Amino acid sequence: MDDALLDLYSERLKVLAARVKADTPLSPDTVPVGQRQVSVKRRAPLCGSVLTLDVRLDDSGRVTAVGWQARCCALAEAATAIVVAEAPGCTLADLVAARAVVAGLLADETMPMPADAWPDLAVLSPAAMVPSRHGSTLLAFDTVIEAVRGEG
Repeated sequence: MDDALLDLYSERLKVLAARVKADTPLSPDTVPVGQRQVSVKRRAPLCGSVLTLDVRLDDSGRVTAVGWQARCCALAEAATAIVVAEAPGCTLADLVAARAVVAGLLADETMPMPADAWPDLAVLSPAAMVPSRHGSTLLAFDTVIEAVRGEG
């Protein structure tokens, strides 16, 4: 098997994916005063991965917490773990920038990585060689952006 394809399912990717195996939704009954919660469910059509993210936002639109239910392939699970870890504290602009980095990695473009944040994005770069996996790799980013925009 090609070494690059083996990199697609690296040990780091497997460790990240394992972090979201257990569902950890946010309860809609415990939303702090001054915050709102949006739940968004999305599906990656080619692989069938389904992800639900519960996103809490403060009154300025900054993410304060993320819950999840992931029925996903390993790539989507790893991306979800990255989003769950890094999204709290982010604004919509931060999330859109992180998604742009991942989309650039998938297009084999050299993209500047966000400073001091999102340290695991590079683990997703081997997915560039498998175009049918791009949708599942971007699933968590698209879902969290949709939630922050209030489209859920």
